[in-house]
Amino acid sequence: MNSFISFLCFYIIINVHLREGKCQLNAYQSNIEPYARLLDNFHTNIKTYMKGFNRSSRHLNHPFLFFNVTDVRHLQKSIKSTHKVIFHKLEKAAQRIINNSKVYLPPANIRKFGSEWNEDYGNNLIDLAFYCLLKPNGKAIAFTKTFIRLMNNIPSWRYTKQLSNDFPIANNMLGFTLAVDFLWNSLTTDERTVYINRIFNTLKEINVNMNKKPWGNDLIQSNSTANIVSVFVTSLFLEKHKPSVRQWRLDCMKKMEYSIKLLEGIGDGTNGESVSSNSLFTKSLTQYIFLINRHFQFKHHFTNRWLRNQLNLFYHTTLPSRDRTICIGDSQLSWLYGPEAQLLFIDTFAMKNGQGTFMAGLIRSERSHSRYLRDRLGTIFTELLWFDPVLTSKRVSTQIPNHHIFQDWGVSTYRSHSFFNRHATHISFKASPPHGHLVSGLANGRINWWSGWSHFRPLYEHPNQNSLAIVMNNKTFISHGGFHQNKLTYFENTLVFKYEKGSKKFPPRSCTFPWIGQLGECGHFFNFNEKDVVFSQASIVVSRMLKNFVFTSGEAAGAYPKSLGIKRYYRSMITLHPQLILLVDYLGIVNSKVVKHFSAFFNNYEYSFYHSRVLRYNAAHMKNKDKYVFYWHSSDGQSPMPTFRTGKSPYENGKPFSNVNITFSINNLSNYVLYGFLGPSITISKSEIRVGINEIKIQIESNVGKYVIQIPVHYQRTKYYCAITKYGNATVLFSKPIKDNNVKKVAPKHSISANNKHQRVTRRSNVRTTTIAWKLSKRLASRQQKKRRRERRLKKRNVTNAAIKSSKCSILLRYTKMILLVTVLIGFYSSFHCKLKRRCTIYKIAILLVCILVTVYLSSEGASCLINFNIYFR
Repeated sequence: MNSFISFLCFYIIINVHLREGKCQLNAYQSNIEPYARLLDNFHTNIKTYMKGFNRSSRHLNHPFLFFNVTDVRHLQKSIKSTHKVIFHKLEKAAQRIINNSKVYLPPANIRKFGSEWNEDYGNNLIDLAFYCLLKPNGKAIAFTKTFIRLMNNIPSWRYTKQLSNDFPIANNMLGFTLAVDFLWNSLTTDERTVYINRIFNTLKEINVNMNKKPWGNDLIQSNSTANIVSVFVTSLFLEKHKPSVRQWRLDCMKKMEYSIKLLEGIGDGTNGESVSSNSLFTKSLTQYIFLINRHFQFKHHFTNRWLRNQLNLFYHTTLPSRDRTICIGDSQLSWLYGPEAQLLFIDTFAMKNGQGTFMAGLIRSERSHSRYLRDRLGTIFTELLWFDPVLTSKRVSTQIPNHHIFQDWGVSTYRSHSFFNRHATHISFKASPPHGHLVSGLANGRINWWSGWSHFRPLYEHPNQNSLAIVMNNKTFISHGGFHQNKLTYFENTLVFKYEKGSKKFPPRSCTFPWIGQLGECGHFFNFNEKDVVFSQASIVVSRMLKNFVFTSGEAAGAYPKSLGIKRYYRSMITLHPQLILLVDYLGIVNSKVVKHFSAFFNNYEYSFYHSRVLRYNAAHMKNKDKYVFYWHSSDGQSPMPTFRTGKSPYENGKPFSNVNITFSINNLSNYVLYGFLGPSITISKSEIRVGINEIKIQIESNVGKYVIQIPVHYQRTKYYCAITKYGNATVLFSKPIKDNNVKKVAPKHSISANNKHQRVTRRSNVRTTTIAWKLSKRLASRQQKKRRRERRLKKRNVTNAAIKSSKCSILLRYTKMILLVTVLIGFYSSFHCKLKRRCTIYKIAILLVCILVTVYLSSEGASCLINFNIYFR
């Protein structure tokens, strides 16, 4: 009997644990049904697309790729009037190159050429050749022809330190091809023949690599797309002289069409990478869309919702200084290419409302005196080409809200004032699976669009789930760690956990052991081949703005190794005032013996910090003329002493960095920590955090008001996410949206006119007829509703089955519950009907072994299998 009771308790515990995992599923699982609908039947549609592309360009004479001789004549007139500002920018760049030939001309020595990153040679050559067309003079044309000749004499355009990287050679090939096309009429017959052969040999080399290397199948990655578009443009140029390259062009177009369809599924204007990388991606994408419209009259992509949402990306990720962007993922402090050309393309061909033209003008005006904007060439010619003087420039701040969320990318941004206020507060928050929700869903099998999907390569992703960045008064307070450096969690303003050596669980691999960060860290590129990275999950639970309060929360427990036993990592950020921001962490641990300490890191690449005090709590003060400070304390009274680290990063040419390390001890299975970020105009007199049964209650008293904030930890069980009460004002409730499916629709009653009794009697038969018809229609409606419910269930089962089949635990997940039930029944039988001691012992040992196997399996496979298990038995 005792064995039966123990097995029954084990069965109940397992069921409770599985139900708890089912509650967490809502925070992790993105809405993938709209994506699946958008991607349906595309494989059949692409055949129709490719039929229209299987012919030569309608333009015959050089230059013909981006414009013809007639277009050049129109542009030569426009640069004196409507295009004068952009042409001045082009002329200034061309004169700088011509007057500094020792710096900008490619060296004759191949070792010197390959010893440095040589991407810019191709970029400089494009705008230089374009300048010679618009304002031809003997000195500029002779210099450009010398540039082309020197590039042709170099045997290889590769970067010798990364010989396997095809991006430099592809970019230089694109610049060389466009320069030859632009200056075709200035070249001799022998020069044309030599240059065409050089272009063909280089194209052949890259085309072979495109079919062999992984980048040839990476659909929406910036470098891969740039390489594919380079092959496409070069093939389009060579097709007039060597028709055999047509198939290479068609292969590139097929890959690009798949990429654009995938972008339509994403829809929020991002590609899962940083803003810097996205500028390179959109530079290549806009050139491709322009060329297929020019040469094949294909205009469908101008209405693509991803392309139309690009304006939101440029607007909401630009910091108040208007020359820097948020640094999420591998990025610089600003855009790599443009973004003036991309904004003009969106405005001229997609939006046509003048907002893109206005933003491009603002950024162009900042470029002359900014130390952050890189003056990289290669896009000025398209900027001048795509500028439409007919479009009236419109201010964007009055029409675009200050708060925005990129659903697929998992990034929320907030700007306290308009785009023109340089002293505004800008906040960004990140929580998503690697490479965004859609690509992650394709990789782990939740979305079945491309059979045998093997293109999941988020090389430029960072372990930055539940990370944040804050800019106050145009001063960097807390900055993302988004640079080209080793991927380490402590650079990303999120949590790191200390693994206890005495724990019996096998420790996860880490380059900073015993401190363990998020999955995929440690390498120079994001380690997407690491176990469980594909199933890594994080998401923004809610991000909303109500009455000048902003509440954003994210769940990121699934971004850490399962062996740490992190059950919940729920981070909430509340903006009470542009200079008063709160950050609340709720940490749920399965076993406190595995993890006993965790550290919160906050970084700054511009200013360093020193120790100070706020009330009775430890704090970090930013070294600046103004008083920027943040403090911290936990619900059990901890406010540990911080550790400061300042120095120069070994990456990014030794850029300075500073971080604050705050280490808390884990005393309970549930832990709560509050961080307060204060600007110069804020002083606080009280800061308390109290823990209730199902919520956290925070009290803040400051010179701008007294606040009470209530945050339910288990938000799945409540009807709201957060409640903020300011003394003297009504409570602002961030409630959950009411789903239409849960609202009961009451059928309208049949009404009869009560004014005329005679009319009611004479039309009684008509009333009966209409009542019967109404009942029949009601039955029909209920049948249709049941049919829809049945179809919905089938859809869920199909998605669930695909997820279960794709996971490693498909067989055991189907039968785990049945095994537990059989185990309980055998235990019941052995307890009451067992007479021989030996047989009883065998029964008990067998049952115990089954229970141990199931327990070990569930603990080893972790959250991903557990989530699929809950979906299946829902």
